[in-house]
Amino acid sequence: EDHWDLIDELDYYTAIKYLSKAFIAIHIYDFAVVGRLSIDCGWLGIPFVSTNSQAPNRGLFPYTTVRDYDTTDATYKTVELFSNPSFYYKCAETAMRQAPFYSTPNTKLRILVLLNGGTQFDIERLTYNNGCRYSDFRYAIGKNYSVV
Repeated sequence: EDHWDLIDELDYYTAIKYLSKAFIAIHIYDFAVVGRLSIDCGWLGIPFVSTNSQAPNRGLFPYTTVRDYDTTDATYKTVELFSNPSFYYKCAETAMRQAPFYSTPNTKLRILVLLNGGTQFDIERLTYNNGCRYSDFRYAIGKNYSVV
């Protein structure tokens, strides 16, 4: 007899332990939230099939993000991940390269950019600039802020 435990909630570190064992992650939804699952998958290098409702999905997983309600495309992308190792590694490597953008220090610096008169262009330029080096943020805001 199969035995299943229903888990209502996991602490973050236990959840990451389970997630780190995944080959891929799939989460098809159409509501805007923080995108913690996609960010965690990005740091772990786990390809993530999800919708374009969230900016992290588009930034971390451009090759596996689908339009809202497009379960057909999500299915094709999932099959491609399982059947094409080069596509799988391309998706994983892209996510790991982009993940630093969502770190706490880089998020703090993006907020400082905006608070100091930076523009959306400054933020977008930094998004895909080799992991968003701190020197790029300092250039955009014209000041040398330290990260606490």
